[in-house]
Amino acid sequence: MNETYSDRTDPPGTNRALLYGMTTVIAMLLGFGSAIRDAVNLKSQALATDGIGIDARYAVLRSRMPTRPSVVGYVNDSDLIGSRASASAAALHYYQAQYALAPHLLQREPSTATLIIIDLENRDLLPMLAAQFRLEVTHDCNGTWLARRRKGDAE
Repeated sequence: MNETYSDRTDPPGTNRALLYGMTTVIAMLLGFGSAIRDAVNLKSQALATDGIGIDARYAVLRSRMPTRPSVVGYVNDSDLIGSRASASAAALHYYQAQYALAPHLLQREPSTATLIIIDLENRDLLPMLAAQFRLEVTHDCNGTWLARRRKGDAE
């Protein structure tokens, strides 16, 4: 009846399950850490942008949007084939637009949307982007554009 520690056997796989569990927890913590770091970087970039408030930047575009909440396509510089646009700057603009245009839902995949927002830092890229996604620009909204899918190009 005097059982010692060395006489006891653990069920098979106990150490393996513990190792997997600890690895999962560490991976989650690292993931949360990088998400927090990215959020801080986006916040600092937002403060260092052109000095125009988010609502002011998208005010003209918002006035051209449908009155009912809808799903709207969204494209920016980073969506161009061969673009060298910064992914973090593109993400920042997407989140700013999503915030300013709520309750509309912006969809990064514009192929199914009939109404698409084009948000470019370099306006010279507008014709190339419109051709790539087969869009017809309907409104120039001070650095952002509202476009529709060309007739006959529904996917």
